Amino acid sequence: MIGASIAVALFSSLVALLRARQNIRDTTLAATWWWSLTALSTTALLELLAPWRFSPDDPTLTALRYAARALLLCPTVSLIGAKRPQDGPWNFVVVSLWGVLALPAAEALLLNTGQPLEVQGFRSWFLAGLLLVSLANTLPTRHYLPATIAAVGQALLLSDYLPIPLPVYSTASTCAGFGLLALAATIFAMQPSRKMATTALDRLWLDFRDLFGLFWGLRVQERILAAAKMYQWPVTLHWTGWTTLDGQPLPSDLSPEIHRAVQTTFRGLLRRFVSNEWIERRLDDGVRSRTVD
Repeated sequence: MIGASIAVALFSSLVALLRARQNIRDTTLAATWWWSLTALSTTALLELLAPWRFSPDDPTLTALRYAARALLLCPTVSLIGAKRPQDGPWNFVVVSLWGVLALPAAEALLLNTGQPLEVQGFRSWFLAGLLLVSLANTLPTRHYLPATIAAVGQALLLSDYLPIPLPVYSTASTCAGFGLLALAATIFAMQPSRKMATTALDRLWLDFRDLFGLFWGLRVQERILAAAKMYQWPVTLHWTGWTTLDGQPLPSDLSPEIHRAVQTTFRGLLRRFVSNEWIERRLDDGVRSRTVD
């Protein structure tokens, strides 16, 4: 029964991830997608194969299970480095961090054979911190629902290693955790495209913000605000979109020179994360929307 539940959750997650891949086309999030696929596949396959090789209380299984579930935190770390030109080399940082997280498992397997796995103190709080960072990065975006569900699923799967263990049975937490991760992936993959924004610049900003989250969204916003102050543009960028300095929507009669300068600077910043094709699709959608309105 447990194996069937995990198998269904794994299948649903893989289908959702394949569908979600189109959402990250032409972006630097390919590595994040692969880390998500690796984490889900590894953790689920270990649970499916474990009954054929290990007893439920085998210390080796406990160590392998922890090392596999630590992979669930790697997509968030990958996202933090998803900016050109370091997005490729950043994967070495992700692998290194996973090695640090999985060190207790290595110690249990290689140094303390037969001893129970111990994850406590700083290591335990570090796991909790990464879970909170992952949730905080996505909560201010339109993907807050799948992000919250995924965070709860991750917490259930890592409940035995957190500083404040959750009061649930291991088997129940495993099934519920995989089920919530599958649900989160499905909701993310099935979310419809954003409705047309007020302006093309708003559509471009909101789609970027929602895809890359709070960390990179605030960084790009900071750079735009600095450029606006330097060049004295009569516009500003809030988390919810572009406005004039007095908080009004951008006027349609914004001078071509200023509009061109703002768009050129904005495009230059986003090119570190997405392709020209990704940008053009959103600018074209925004223009069509404004024409229809």
